[in-house]
Amino acid sequence: MFLSCLYAQLAGSAKTMDATCKSGGDLYARDMKVENAIVTLSGGYDAKLNMTGEMEVSASGGVNVYVSGNPHIKEGNLSGGSKIHTK
Repeated sequence: MFLSCLYAQLAGSAKTMDATCKSGGDLYARDMKVENAIVTLSGGYDAKLNMTGEMEVSASGGVNVYVSGNPHIKEGNLSGGSKIHTK
């Protein structure tokens, strides 16, 4: 699944996800179980993800990424106060 978003609310499941989200908004995918993902976010985004496999994250400009599901997280570039929160 390729996703370019301002606001997205997703449910279901996917083997892979490639999400690029810029200029503020929300990516809500807690109700979607994703195996592997590449996520690129910028400009004040909040993302909530449910991951089971591997996740690569690049974020800038105050992005908060909330991750559940205990994935292996590969941090790309995190800058401008961006954070990854796991639970």
